Amino acid sequence: MGWLKNVLCSVKWILGFDDEIVEKKSIAATPFVTHKPSTQYVDEDGDIAEEFYEEVISSHGFPWMKRITERLCWQGLVALEFPRLHYDFPIVIYHN
Repeated sequence: MGWLKNVLCSVKWILGFDDEIVEKKSIAATPFVTHKPSTQYVDEDGDIAEEFYEEVISSHGFPWMKRITERLCWQGLVALEFPRLHYDFPIVIYHN
């Protein structure tokens, strides 16, 4: 049935019937990235870091560092200082 539709559409085009003009809406997108996801976390005290550790003394008296993974909030999206091109931008940039 698809071939019949193609034939009828081509006949309409040849005869000049423009009843079914479809307006193409362009997507408003930009190749620039202005924000990026942060890799840092905020702890209870308001300190910002990628990893948090606390000193723990074992039962034998030896101190060691334990990684904290609880009660941390992700910093979220961070604004970049200046816009950058998206890594998937499909145009080659050449400067001579």
